[in-house]
Amino acid sequence: MSTNNHEHLVEELKNIKIAIATTDLSEAQTSAFMIRIEEILIATRFTHQQEEEIIASFGSTLYPYYEKYIFEPTVVQEKEILNQLLEAEYPNFHTIHTRGLLYNKFPKLVKDEISSLDITSENKVAFIGSGPFPLTALLYHYYSGATVHCIESSHQSCVESRALITALGLDDCILVIESAGEDLQDESYDLVAVAAQAHPREIILNHLANVLKPTVNVLFRTQTGLGVILDEPESNVSKNVLRQFIFSHEVLREDGMMKSLVYEVK
Repeated sequence: MSTNNHEHLVEELKNIKIAIATTDLSEAQTSAFMIRIEEILIATRFTHQQEEEIIASFGSTLYPYYEKYIFEPTVVQEKEILNQLLEAEYPNFHTIHTRGLLYNKFPKLVKDEISSLDITSENKVAFIGSGPFPLTALLYHYYSGATVHCIESSHQSCVESRALITALGLDDCILVIESAGEDLQDESYDLVAVAAQAHPREIILNHLANVLKPTVNVLFRTQTGLGVILDEPESNVSKNVLRQFIFSHEVLREDGMMKSLVYEVK
């Protein structure tokens, strides 16, 4: 894509921001704008100067809209695909991550996380906040062969994710545990990954520091780069919590909008 096209998209983003901030939009209009913003951010590689310009223009304007127009539609999309898989005569995981913007985001990131941590079929992984459609857990098993425990506090989400895992024939490889992240028990995990929407994050991390064995890896994802205009970055975990861990490394998502922070328990 040429620089002129990039400049055109910068102006388009700024105009969308002005419309959202100053116009009484309908829900349909706001939704269309939010979808367009995400499409541009995922598909475009802006220069560093352009990124700074966009971030300065938006500030926190979109934060009140993230839950309703980005996160909730993602959950709806997940449930639609979940139902389609459960209704299929032969459910097939191999096509899941090829569908929609959501599934362009995570497969490569999960592969890079697995590679950076040398996760193999010999390892056991816990994923806190797996939800009704445990995409990350499925990808961890699919790409590494690791045993994965989905830690989910919502009873309904546990029922739905168990049905999917059974339909995919993965009961021996992926276990759904109905529990809050702050109640996780150590099961000799090699990695505990915390979903971006798992809360309260500080309490969960503090609990993990107290129950996991030293050197166990703990990973959580946070917004970065242009991702910070969509949702407030959550990397501001207090130093009192983080000092219980040793920072290992970070894994940047391909679009530069999210990164995974990896720590080791002291």
